[in-house]
Amino acid sequence: MQKENGLLLSNQFFKNKYYKPRPLGHSKYTIMKKLVMTVAAATTMLFAAQNMTAQETTQDVAMNETEVQAPVQDGFEKIEASALPEVVTNAIEADKAGSTVTEAYVNEELGVYKLMLQAEGSEVETAFINAEGKWVTVE
Repeated sequence: MQKENGLLLSNQFFKNKYYKPRPLGHSKYTIMKKLVMTVAAATTMLFAAQNMTAQETTQDVAMNETEVQAPVQDGFEKIEASALPEVVTNAIEADKAGSTVTEAYVNEELGVYKLMLQAEGSEVETAFINAEGKWVTVE
């Protein structure tokens, strides 16, 4: 074996036990290019997955907001207290003197009004009254 400046010469280089030839098309530039492309693809997939998760969360929040805003409770729709019929307001003044209507709901199928009444110094009371001004119980 001939050595010159620490390098093997001629065919002796290929018989060196530490030399392993690379397959064709696998230069160090090709390997580095594949490494960079693999890192770029992995990063793109990571950000795409995070974006999809953020979109799913946004859709869930929007659905919850519409559920909260639904005005119907047990078949009763919320109405303004000023929209109550005169017969109902007269019955409230006569039977529940000193009470004010804080919220009012109507069930048009049953013809019944659900009222949230509050007298001074007491808690809110729920009462049901029909369109003729008679107090009823709803089960």
